[in-house]
Amino acid sequence: MNALRATNKELRDAVSRIKKHDISFSSARLSMTPIEKLDHRICEIHKKYDDLQLEARSKESKLKALKDQLDELKKDGECVKANIQDSPYAKVR
Repeated sequence: MNALRATNKELRDAVSRIKKHDISFSSARLSMTPIEKLDHRICEIHKKYDDLQLEARSKESKLKALKDQLDELKKDGECVKANIQDSPYAKVR
């Protein structure tokens, strides 16, 4: 019987320590909630920033390709204009 009482007391002490630990852990978690919210918001902002940077780089490369295409068209236009001016048919008119 004494052994059962001793075991019971040890179990109650262990349960008490666990409850105290859970309460202190819960209170610590509640006090961290605003920081966790800010951390989460910062992560979202970083992700959005990274997405916007990727989109900007994509658009810049597309713009560069369009500028190159425009330059080629200008050169082609100048060649066509020069050929038209040098054409004997253009002189007749």
